[in-house]
Amino acid sequence: MSRHDREFWKRACREVQQGANPAEVAQRIGVRPRTLMWWHWKLGMGRSRRRRAKRAEFLPVVLPEPRVLPIAPAILELETNGIQLRFTPGTDVDYVVALARALRV
Repeated sequence: MSRHDREFWKRACREVQQGANPAEVAQRIGVRPRTLMWWHWKLGMGRSRRRRAKRAEFLPVVLPEPRVLPIAPAILELETNGIQLRFTPGTDVDYVVALARALRV
């Protein structure tokens, strides 16, 4: 495996930065595309450097006035053998199961 100097990688990465296809450049110079892109990142020629230069900007958060909606009491319904059972949330599950089994008879 041959080792290349920093100038070799700079020339290759400059091609990619100017719009050349990284896979084609890598094939032509005899390296893996992933290695070429690592050097591209390592030499700071990728887009991430430009992103870092831009400062974060915070905008104020405006929340709408809270609205209170009328909430109907929640009711859970179970229908078995033509019989409707209604329960409020929090009813003991074992009780509901026992009742449903008893009504299936």
